[in-house]
Amino acid sequence: MGPILQGKICVVNPVPGIFSVKRILIRENDMKKRGVAAVAVIALAVLRHGAGNAAEPEWKALVQKAHDLRDRAQYAAAAQAAAEALAAAERISDPLGTARALNILANALMFQDKHGEAEPLLLRALEIGESIRDKHPATLVSTLYHLGNNELSRPRLAEARAYFMRAIEVGQGIRGRPRLQLARALAFLGALDETLARHGDAMERYRQAESVANESLGLMNKHVIPILLDLAWQDRLWGRFDEAGRRYRRALAIASRLEGFERWRLGSVLGRLGSLKAELARYAEAEALFRESLSEYEKSAGPDHPLVADALESLAGLYEDLDLLDEAEALRRRSVSIREKVFGPEHTQTAAAIETLAWYLYRNWKIPEAEELFRRSLDIFSRVMGAEHPTLARILLGLAKIHLLYDRNEEAEPLLQRAYALATRHLGDSHPDLTDDLQTAAAVYLEDGQPLMAELRYRRAVQIATAAYGPDHPRTAESMFALAHYLCGQDKKKEAEELVERGAKILEASYPADHPRAARALKERGGQLHAQKKYDWAEQRFQKALGLQETIFGAGHRAPAFTRIDLAKVHLDQHRFELARGELLSALAVIEKLYGPRCPVILRLYGYLADASEGLEDKKSAIEYRKKSVALAEAYYGPDHPRFATALNNLAVFYMEGRWYSHAEPPMERAFQIFEQSGRYSPIQLSRILGNLAFLRSARKDDPGAEKLLWRAVGVVERGVGPNHPELAYLFDRLADVYRDMGEKDRARQCEARVIRIRMKK
Repeated sequence: MGPILQGKICVVNPVPGIFSVKRILIRENDMKKRGVAAVAVIALAVLRHGAGNAAEPEWKALVQKAHDLRDRAQYAAAAQAAAEALAAAERISDPLGTARALNILANALMFQDKHGEAEPLLLRALEIGESIRDKHPATLVSTLYHLGNNELSRPRLAEARAYFMRAIEVGQGIRGRPRLQLARALAFLGALDETLARHGDAMERYRQAESVANESLGLMNKHVIPILLDLAWQDRLWGRFDEAGRRYRRALAIASRLEGFERWRLGSVLGRLGSLKAELARYAEAEALFRESLSEYEKSAGPDHPLVADALESLAGLYEDLDLLDEAEALRRRSVSIREKVFGPEHTQTAAAIETLAWYLYRNWKIPEAEELFRRSLDIFSRVMGAEHPTLARILLGLAKIHLLYDRNEEAEPLLQRAYALATRHLGDSHPDLTDDLQTAAAVYLEDGQPLMAELRYRRAVQIATAAYGPDHPRTAESMFALAHYLCGQDKKKEAEELVERGAKILEASYPADHPRAARALKERGGQLHAQKKYDWAEQRFQKALGLQETIFGAGHRAPAFTRIDLAKVHLDQHRFELARGELLSALAVIEKLYGPRCPVILRLYGYLADASEGLEDKKSAIEYRKKSVALAEAYYGPDHPRFATALNNLAVFYMEGRWYSHAEPPMERAFQIFEQSGRYSPIQLSRILGNLAFLRSARKDDPGAEKLLWRAVGVVERGVGPNHPELAYLFDRLADVYRDMGEKDRARQCEARVIRIRMKK
């Protein structure tokens, strides 16, 4: 489990007139990756201008009404009130009233995804604001950061930055309470820097905003709260958890004094404090805070306010971490329902909630519905924001990952390329959000037999993470682990070991010894020791990780279940089959309960259980597990999928080893047909199946049939990996045996000579 939340500016639906427009993502990647789910947290703070009295012009009351309706998520009504305010101001030729009415009208339209309609209103307000700047600079600042947020929705980040910088320049001359607008502009620029992973700049902007707000409003003013939350997020990002807690407690002291609708601010602080507790694995405290946050939102803003949807997502993220999956899913679906009710089914906020639900379903193996929801979210975003909007990148990544699950690499690759192009076009080619794209693309290249291309992408991900976060950050450690896993598979174990050790030390230095990340460090070390065949040391690390995970989560959680699988693999390699089977059966019970009997993880478990049963000479159980693997693979992937072919091949090999040759040939033939027709095979894989089929032909005295199959295998290997691959020595050795059985000694000697030449070349 990674850090629970990741802050990101919401370029989809910017909310002018607020301190922080930030999308809170429950989970980091996985940790991942991907990661990892997105929740938009809206701060609706509004600076009220002046006290109402009978002598005030009509537009002031209408502007106030529009603000109030906007705060309560009644955006169409807010736009109507703002339009009435605009008409009232224009009737008396009041430039201040006109500018302020234009600002709130544009703001209400932006909440409704009507960014094109908002822009000319804001440009008109800008012209008016420049003309009254000397008397009313705060109104001009407000217009400028509204324009900046509208540019973010396009997204035109350079233009947005220019507007924010101009707002800060104008705001420097403001004095008194209206100086709050300067603090807002600083906070908006900080959020933009945060989006671009310029975290040092973001922290400086937030500190400046805090100083301005404290100076103009006092230390205990409600408008300081969002800035404190932004600063606390930066503290958490860099592991300064005590400092983050101090800021949250200060914000809590301010928010606790508020009443009525303003209590939503207390809900916001409680939710952020809950996410800090969850990040520190203090789950009971986190749940209590999330529930209290939800209650405050419901009481202050009503049960169908977008803030309630945000709180539901936070609680759902916690429940998912704790394997309370039914509860988590129900909360996420309720969040989608609220956004559909408030914004409508075709709004980007609804699309974002649908995407979050899709990622949840993907992580929990409900793949068909996840794919459907990704496509629905993609359709909404594309129609509303355009096909080139960077928000599409993460949805495209989700669809690509689903294609990869089903080995549809040819469909995944263009999606990954498009996602990467969208992200780099707007964020640059060194942004840390690109690491997931790079690692997913690396997996595609590896599957397609291009390990060098895969390695380049894994290494690039490490470089990006190191540049963004430094060499000692947990997110850098995650990219190191991904590269290490690849290198280990390529038999580059020394470098892999060094990377794992560095990454493990980072996690141990960043988190307490009783944190889930400490267990992750142990598991990574155990995996490397296992790869080096240091079985006792590997088992020791896995056992320690298992004990820690069971203490944190309980024995029925998925984390210890997957560690039991790691332990079982160590036992299998040492022929401790009874111990392996015990661990596997424990893991199987947990995973079936969580994900149901058709989860692909179970397919892998059946294979291990079959191996353990064979080792125990329990042939009956072994064949049952092999048959279950075949049935599950066909049900999940379909009758023409290579993974179904793999299950058939494993069953056939089992029959061959038991000398049940007549049982082995039909599934082996079917596996070969599927692999050949799909085109999804490695030359060696297809060669082995052809070799096994040749063996079965020989077993029933069909030497000509065996000869034909072996020559076919030779052709596959020579075309795929060259004329001197060691696999060819095995095939020609087999051909020599067949020719001897057929009485063709000269041809047998020719094959034996070819074997010698290949081995000498090697």
